Amino acid sequence: MHTSVTKKTNTLAPRVKSQLLIERLFTGKATRIVTTYPVRAVMLCDAAAEPSLEMMVSVSKRHFKHAVDRNRVKRQLREVFRLHHQHALQAHAEANGQHIAVALVWLAGRQYTTADLTKRMERMTEKLLAPKEEKDTADTAQQE
Repeated sequence: MHTSVTKKTNTLAPRVKSQLLIERLFTGKATRIVTTYPVRAVMLCDAAAEPSLEMMVSVSKRHFKHAVDRNRVKRQLREVFRLHHQHALQAHAEANGQHIAVALVWLAGRQYTTADLTKRMERMTEKLLAPKEEKDTADTAQQE
């Protein structure tokens, strides 16, 4: 007797594939950049008829010479993003009617544990979702 097996996985946000969107992410003026070492997040928000979230991960060959190591870090980043941060960004996109593109760029020359990476990326997500005005007023308060 054959029973059907249902996959119970949460799907990852669609990948950023458009070269135009990648250029806008890294050269655009409307991007928001947040760095919480060892990850830098670059976020681009556009008004959209249908709210959506796309993401990409980049790990430089300069930091990890072997593809096996780069792929492990990329898998780890994608999984932490999927489990802990994708829902918050998706909810933000739907609440504001926006298309959000996020690029996660690895900055470190070594690997981190998943627990440590989760904590660091939680701070990153909080900073990304904080209103821009709060950040600007916080910066001016520190300068005074």
